[in-house]
Amino acid sequence: MVYLGRWKTPFWDGEANRGALTRMGFQAATRIDRHDFGVSWQDELPGGGVVASNEIVVELNVEAILLDDLEATGAISYYR
Repeated sequence: MVYLGRWKTPFWDGEANRGALTRMGFQAATRIDRHDFGVSWQDELPGGGVVASNEIVVELNVEAILLDDLEATGAISYYR
């Protein structure tokens, strides 16, 4: 997992800046064998090859916003 940092962005409601939102970002990636999860369906493509590899890449890109900032700016209703 990679921590991408913490930063602030403004929350605009129409023409009004309601305050700053503190955000944090993360990235992660892993590889899994789909057979480990009971996924065994497969089909061959007309030109050769198969529809799905046995090895699947899972990538996560996550951004979180501080709850206190969501409540203070009124942005919580926007993000629900």
